[in-house]
Amino acid sequence: MLRKRVVQIFVLLMILLAFSSVSFAQGSEVAAFAQGSEAIAKVKVNEQPEKVKGNKAADKVKGNEAEGSLTVSNEIIPMTEVRIINIEVDFGYLPDLEELEWTLGGKQFDEWKTWDFDARDYTGDPFILFETEPYLDGTVVKAQIKNELLFDTSSPTSRTIRPRIVDLTGYFDLIVKDIETGIELKRIMRVAPYDSFYLYDEFGDVIDEIKGNVINGRYIEHEVSGKTNEGRDINFVIVAKDKKSVDNYLKKTLPLMLENPEALQEKLKDGTIGDYKVPIWYNNIHPDETIGIDAQIKLMEWFSTQETIEYWTYDDDDRSGIEGDREKTKVSINVDEALDDVILLFNLTQNPDGRYHMVRQNTNGFDLNRDNAFQTQIETQIVTSEIAKWTPLIFLDLHGFYDSMVIDPCTPPHDQNYEYDLLNKNMNPLGYTMGNAAIANSTYTQYRIAQDHWGSGWEDSAPSYTAQYAMHHGALGFTVEMPQINENCNTSTVHLALAAAKYAIDGKDDLFMDQLEIFRRGVQGIDDTEVDEYFVAPDLETVVGRERGNNDNFFPEYYVIPVEKELQRNALEAYNMVEWLLRNGIKVDTLVKSTDVDGITYPAGSYIVPMHQAKRGLANTVLSDGINWSDWPVMYAEIAMVFHDLRGFDRYEVRVEEAFDDNTREVKKMVIPKGNIIIGNDKEVKNADEYVIKNSNNDAIRVVNELLAKGKTVKWILESGDGYSMGDYLVSKTDINNLSNNYVLDLAAVNLTSVKTITLAQPKVSVNGYESTFVLKELGFNLVSRNQADVIVDNSGTELQSGKHYIGVGGGSFTQLKDSSLIPGFDYDRSDDKGRARGEGLLHGIINQNSLITAGYSEEDYLYTTSGSWITSVPEGAQVLASVSDGDDFYKAGWWPGYEGAQGQIFAFTTKIDGASITLFANDLTNRAHPRYSYRFLAQCNICGTT
Repeated sequence: MLRKRVVQIFVLLMILLAFSSVSFAQGSEVAAFAQGSEAIAKVKVNEQPEKVKGNKAADKVKGNEAEGSLTVSNEIIPMTEVRIINIEVDFGYLPDLEELEWTLGGKQFDEWKTWDFDARDYTGDPFILFETEPYLDGTVVKAQIKNELLFDTSSPTSRTIRPRIVDLTGYFDLIVKDIETGIELKRIMRVAPYDSFYLYDEFGDVIDEIKGNVINGRYIEHEVSGKTNEGRDINFVIVAKDKKSVDNYLKKTLPLMLENPEALQEKLKDGTIGDYKVPIWYNNIHPDETIGIDAQIKLMEWFSTQETIEYWTYDDDDRSGIEGDREKTKVSINVDEALDDVILLFNLTQNPDGRYHMVRQNTNGFDLNRDNAFQTQIETQIVTSEIAKWTPLIFLDLHGFYDSMVIDPCTPPHDQNYEYDLLNKNMNPLGYTMGNAAIANSTYTQYRIAQDHWGSGWEDSAPSYTAQYAMHHGALGFTVEMPQINENCNTSTVHLALAAAKYAIDGKDDLFMDQLEIFRRGVQGIDDTEVDEYFVAPDLETVVGRERGNNDNFFPEYYVIPVEKELQRNALEAYNMVEWLLRNGIKVDTLVKSTDVDGITYPAGSYIVPMHQAKRGLANTVLSDGINWSDWPVMYAEIAMVFHDLRGFDRYEVRVEEAFDDNTREVKKMVIPKGNIIIGNDKEVKNADEYVIKNSNNDAIRVVNELLAKGKTVKWILESGDGYSMGDYLVSKTDINNLSNNYVLDLAAVNLTSVKTITLAQPKVSVNGYESTFVLKELGFNLVSRNQADVIVDNSGTELQSGKHYIGVGGGSFTQLKDSSLIPGFDYDRSDDKGRARGEGLLHGIINQNSLITAGYSEEDYLYTTSGSWITSVPEGAQVLASVSDGDDFYKAGWWPGYEGAQGQIFAFTTKIDGASITLFANDLTNRAHPRYSYRFLAQCNICGTT
């Protein structure tokens, strides 16, 4: 043995002398990028292998400690595919196989374990093992390693498993070490869910790599649209022929599209339009549906670095969605010629924080694909403003995971504010074009077009979803649901998205003409009856058309949003609504002089939304009174927009033509006046020592919480009188002037020397449920643990605790509360949907006028629910806070089969048990943080808990 080692060392020295000028092996040859930070573990897991540190792939291929070579047939070890990798190791001498140590990431192969679903840890069978044990071929050591499926599946789509796929994703040193000589050879290996997968922290590097390989002077621009809740970049990439193409679209073509679409239509018809390009937007919003991001990166690379792109498709008219025996045909795209027609926009993900943590929701817990209309989250506000800015022709939102591939267009009922005839004529064939390409370039054999293959349940009746939101900007908007997490599915998604680009390239003029026609109808105020055939009854055959009522036109001429107190109950939400409209590309004017219309004098300064504009459909969606869709058997999510009722401001519908002509000027940017806005008698307010803060909006609650947090005195007024009402707040002028934030307040100066008040203490609140947590933080409440709390806010019905003031929010908590028997005399009912409380409704309600909890609300006011429940019995001595109106028209908008049972029923009550207040609301006060008008019910209930 010793003699053999001496010979080996001698041979090694000779090799070192002979090859001293040969550089070390340079490692990885794949375009792979570093993990910039460790994945966040969601559960405690077994000790993990050591990842290679660094920011770029080049950092990871240096440092081999001896000359020689270690080569592999593939440098990626996939979690979702069984792969055999050939390894060749050449030390330059004849090693003893028994003295070789093989490790990956500092662990021997058999220490890499698969996920054990029972133990919830990586303690299962070996993940990596030798398929062929090491052997010698001359002086070269050869072996084969094989990886198994890390999660026992080729597609770990379960939402409980998806966060785990980043645990082991990264770069690891594959080291073969000769224990006798201490010599080791290294190779950087990547462990990943599949070959094309990228972590969030790798996005910047991969984009830089693509930019560095751009050919033919193509334009690729990496922008940051904004920052997420946790401060991460929202990456937005533009690929175009050149910068001039982008500038011409944004500065010349787009303004004319929105202001004078008919002029562009005429240029298209007579052939004088010249060079123009249309944008195609690729999007992802659920980042744990990973292929929606990774497919974009591949497509971005191809359009930046390839001369020609070829793919397969099926070109027949079979609309079954099944591959069958059809023959494939090859499609070729000349990229330079394609970029003469299109601009490609890649919004890698709307939720970068979610990609980092590998979860669906943002870090506030919200599903952003239900927030595109409500826009309560910063990520949604940023991306929707970009969609409005670009007004794309085609918009693809890439999702997963359904058992079968599902592609829009949607089933009925459709939002009646769409020009659906113009959208559907192109969306339906484009859906099949994309589906054919998706299955022709993968192992999948079928897809489904929701509109043709399903009857209902996949509707586009509200712009909550990103694709349906984009349709209001004239886009052919598609939600695409892919089936799996693996390379095959990523490849399928790439080609689906590629086919959409080819469709736009081939049919650009016709598609653009139809988009312009959508805008022309808006600008000219045309309510075209061609759309009516798409608006059908639940039998899917009876045409009902747009719900015009007694009006000739479905759309009004104007909406008016005043801010003066005489016509506006909530100036804060009026300003917020105008800001929303402008952010979403809606034209808003301001009235320069008072104008009388239909017996109402609208004061100067009122905001006017002219409905003769390109994007009138989106404006009408959020400002109209909504529709009762309850006769439909199923709906996917919330559909009641009705911002003025759900957020609590006054808006007026005007149907008089040219009512405000020459009396308005356009609002370019909404700026709420700086400082604390005072609405009331300015002279009296300025001379007062104390102010009454009217309990009229949510800023009143924020001010109260800020002052209480600073130890300032805030009094709650317990009775109504001249210039004040029960539930208003009394504070000193000095404290108001020293507020740290800008608020919209309704202040009054009244002599209140003898008024009954109570001094407030800031409540300590424990809350469960992401929506209520977000809302209470937004309102400035002091949130603490349950043991520290004075008040418990509970969405689940599981947190009722003896001696603690308790607030149960939403009918979803009622089952647990009833079963607990802790609230004697309480009972409820609901419209049953397979054992779940479901049903959304905006309801006319009757509000108790003798409770501080309901102070600031009118006796007849609105209630909102998404849980389809009502209260049938309350404890003896309980105070009813709110009930549903008993009138036949109590239900205004939403989807709630069986809503009739709620007529006249109790919706909220409060009682005392063991000295603590117990308050239950059937109305969902914080649902998706949208119904801001309901927040004060919850806020005042919190305050009552310590008063």
